[in-house]
Amino acid sequence: MELSRFKWTCLALVVVGLVVSLPTVAGEVPHRDTDDWNTGEAVGYRPTVEPRTYPPYEKPVNTLEDATLTPANVSATVSPGGVLEEHKVLHMPEDVIPPMADVVFMIDLTGSMTDELENVKTSAVDIMEAVRLKVADTYFGVISHMDYLGEHYYCDYQGYYGSSPDYPYALGQNLTGNMTSVETAINALSLGHGEDGPESYSRALYEAYNDPAVGWRPGAKRFIVQFGDNVPHDCDVLECIAMSGALTTGIDLGDDNTVGTSDDLYIMDVVDGLVASNICLIPLFSGTFTNYFDSWDCWAAETGCEAFQINTDGTVPGGIDIAQYIADAIEDQFGHINTLTLEVCDPAWAAWLTDVDPPSYDDVDLDVPRDFDFDIDFTVPAGTDPGQFCFDVCAMGDNVEYARQHVCITVPGDDCIHLDIGEVYGDPGDDVWVPVYIQDVTGWDIFAFEAKICWCEIPENLLQYEGCMIGEVMSGSYWGDPVCGTCDDNCITVAGAGSGPLTGGGVLFWLKFHISLNAKPGMCCEICFDYAHIYDPEQPLEVCLECGEVCVNECGIGGSVYTWWCRLDPCCGWVRYVPIPGVRMHLYDCDGPLNTQYTNAAGQYYFGGLPPMEHCPYCVS
Repeated sequence: MELSRFKWTCLALVVVGLVVSLPTVAGEVPHRDTDDWNTGEAVGYRPTVEPRTYPPYEKPVNTLEDATLTPANVSATVSPGGVLEEHKVLHMPEDVIPPMADVVFMIDLTGSMTDELENVKTSAVDIMEAVRLKVADTYFGVISHMDYLGEHYYCDYQGYYGSSPDYPYALGQNLTGNMTSVETAINALSLGHGEDGPESYSRALYEAYNDPAVGWRPGAKRFIVQFGDNVPHDCDVLECIAMSGALTTGIDLGDDNTVGTSDDLYIMDVVDGLVASNICLIPLFSGTFTNYFDSWDCWAAETGCEAFQINTDGTVPGGIDIAQYIADAIEDQFGHINTLTLEVCDPAWAAWLTDVDPPSYDDVDLDVPRDFDFDIDFTVPAGTDPGQFCFDVCAMGDNVEYARQHVCITVPGDDCIHLDIGEVYGDPGDDVWVPVYIQDVTGWDIFAFEAKICWCEIPENLLQYEGCMIGEVMSGSYWGDPVCGTCDDNCITVAGAGSGPLTGGGVLFWLKFHISLNAKPGMCCEICFDYAHIYDPEQPLEVCLECGEVCVNECGIGGSVYTWWCRLDPCCGWVRYVPIPGVRMHLYDCDGPLNTQYTNAAGQYYFGGLPPMEHCPYCVS
């Protein structure tokens, strides 16, 4: 029977995957006769492709659920000049995907780039679509360059840089979500000359972060995908690969088009500017000189990326699809972060965050999930009026926001002393320490206090009291451990006294609770003062009290989307499934849609932070 031909194959859907194998040296790709090749015949050459049309771009919903900053909320009472100390833990998942990406295509248009330009035009749309399967909210832009006009002499190099219609930099399309506009800009490019071998790469890279019209978006992961086959004009162009003094290619003239002036550009300075601007450089090098490729790879490494050797006709060695090649090269950088730190999201509140320890984590590779510990100080500026002040703290990696925490600080008036109970999250079975804060009480002559604190009776036995511990305010004032005792099933009395007055503000003492193993995701137990008395020998003190709570971490719903198929491969055995990235998944409850996610490169999606639903199930489609 004809069906016997399928004895070893049962097929639901076939997805072909290719493995990229990069050459290690430039000599492994087809050789170009000379890097300063130029017949002049390519001037004005403009390969064209049939334009495609798209519906108007709509920014997709693509929130990052897996990165978390614990605790998610903090509240305390702090007087002007007082300090709130806090310990934070940033959890970053493996190969974290940024919520947004900006990609600028930078294209050398000198005469030797004929084949490369044609290949870019043919593949531009496919490249953009492939990148958007990695990060749905991606904008694209276009920069081109040739070289400066005329003959120039500097640092032992003399040559004709370029001739009409050459130019050193042009912004063809600012960053946009409209792929039709980007395709149109690329299709409008045509070749010029570039008389000598080196080109104005330094100027184009410099303008990429110096020209505000480029339009980099705050919070986006930034990339330049650069197509070229030579090196910049530079007095020490091989410096990055430890061959300083080996080669001069002149100087990049800068904006004034004049050698030897203050705006001349040096490639190592330009690379420093890319790093400072959090731009990751991915060169696709189609030249043939090993030292040139190694230099591009070194400059890219300074920005946290790497260079790739491609063929002289702009294709990828081994016949690999260039669109997928570039998309994979971008995705490979998601798991690397040059600098990871905490900062106030809104710069207007920057003065309140006075210390972060450590200041940053550098050269972070997220090949496995990792936790990063920070100790931070908030200081209420002197002269701040009474009131509640709230702002967010963001976990930032190379200009990308991965998680945030909400902070509320109450600045008291002169009528009372504030005591606040903190908010803590944990899982069933966890032991958690709940802080009890006091405002800055320096100068109040407080020698003793007593308080009664009670917590919820419903849900029954959600929390069990385990003990108490001294906080930094008491420990810094010659006080002993607080005296704690249970007065009924859901209340605790706490008292403390010392040989000197309390000074400063922050955690007065800690209460330890055990979260029941029977606790359900999303459950919360409010913890409040029944009363509190603070003693000053010279005057009665009024106390203002704020409740806190312990909450069980909320649940999440996740899964994978993939194609099932089976094939007996004599080398690899049975291949079972292929993940599908970029599938849009919707989360619903009884009232309608709640959130949208896109599957990642492994076909995975996740909706986190979901409160439990008693009568209405969640649905994912």
